[in-house]
Amino acid sequence: MKKTLSIFLFVLLLIPCVVVFAGAADSVDYGESVSFEFSIPEKENVLAGGITFSYDTDALELSSGEWYFETDPFISDVKLSDNNGVFAYGSPEIVGNKIFSATFLVKEGAPYGDYEINANIKIIYDDYDANDEAIYEIITLTETVTVACDHGNTIDVPRQAPTCQEVGFEAGKYCNDCETYLEGNEEIPVVSCDFSSLVAEAKYFAEAKNCVRGDLYFKSCSMCGKAGTETFEHGEPLPHQYTNEVVSPDYLKSAADCLNPAEYYNSCVCGKAGDTTFKNGDALGHDFVNYVSNNDATYTTDGTKTAACSRCDATDTVKDEGSALGLAEKFKDEVAALSSEAALETTYAELALAMKTYSELSDEEKALVAAEYETLQNAIKAYNSASSAVNQETTNAVKLAFAPLTSLGFVFLSALWALLKSKFMH
Repeated sequence: MKKTLSIFLFVLLLIPCVVVFAGAADSVDYGESVSFEFSIPEKENVLAGGITFSYDTDALELSSGEWYFETDPFISDVKLSDNNGVFAYGSPEIVGNKIFSATFLVKEGAPYGDYEINANIKIIYDDYDANDEAIYEIITLTETVTVACDHGNTIDVPRQAPTCQEVGFEAGKYCNDCETYLEGNEEIPVVSCDFSSLVAEAKYFAEAKNCVRGDLYFKSCSMCGKAGTETFEHGEPLPHQYTNEVVSPDYLKSAADCLNPAEYYNSCVCGKAGDTTFKNGDALGHDFVNYVSNNDATYTTDGTKTAACSRCDATDTVKDEGSALGLAEKFKDEVAALSSEAALETTYAELALAMKTYSELSDEEKALVAAEYETLQNAIKAYNSASSAVNQETTNAVKLAFAPLTSLGFVFLSALWALLKSKFMH
């Protein structure tokens, strides 16, 4: 009897040590109960035993329990508050198959999910080891209770777009009771900053305005506000200031000419040309080339020559140095002008002029006009011969014309004739 009692007390101190999994129960919700039957293989020579349950007591509660035996033991007890039970026989018996049934209640507010129930069954035999300790066996059976929601309180959650700092989520259906998404809600990866916002604030200021644009600001991210590198223009530009004097073909108004220097438009720092101008450099001056004689030289005086400017319509007339014809040419021309047809046609003045010119020639020039001089001599001879004949004829005619006159008249005429001869024939 002492051994039986000690065995019973030992069962009360039962501690599970071996786990063997069993089946799972149907889903249940708050306030519902679920029952399990625990069975073990048939065991012989059994004196006592016990069962202890381990589970999540915040979600489940052992509401009832009952032993099953073919032969009733003299002790059979279940303590629900302690989650255990014991049995004992006065003599060895056979125990097996269905041995215990238990019912568990799902507490209100229990989180949805799966909960394991471990039933640790200890079988004590009517056998002892060398230390006179009872031999026992522990069998652990496991059942699973699934606390599930009926999803009667759901809402449609709209799509949450991702930002450059947070992931987004696709649209989904959400149960408020179990706080679970039933569908959708797939995660959308973080996106890059969009830099599409045009915010003209000091923190985004990039560059001050000038005459071609307003102030520049950096574009910013519409999601996080981070400044980008691309800029946008804001505000009106400054007025142009045409104060620069840049000598460039881009600003040329008129090129330099003979009388005027080059003229350029004033420009702004932005490069735009204004209406005002400035002059640069010097006038080119005339470029007179290819002087051509005006054929106005005389025998003793140089003539002139004239050239046109290569850049404008101006002309320039200058002395044609060394262009005088010279006395030799004059002599030649004077000789050439003597009549060769009739000696009398050559006047005394023409001969005298040619002789005078010849007398002014140098020896070198005289050598150059030897042929013309010979022509002059011949002309003089012919003139003298012709003059003598004319003089005789004139004398005879005078005598005939003035025969009736007194001798005084004749003397007068003779003196006149002598005067004429001295003037024109010598």
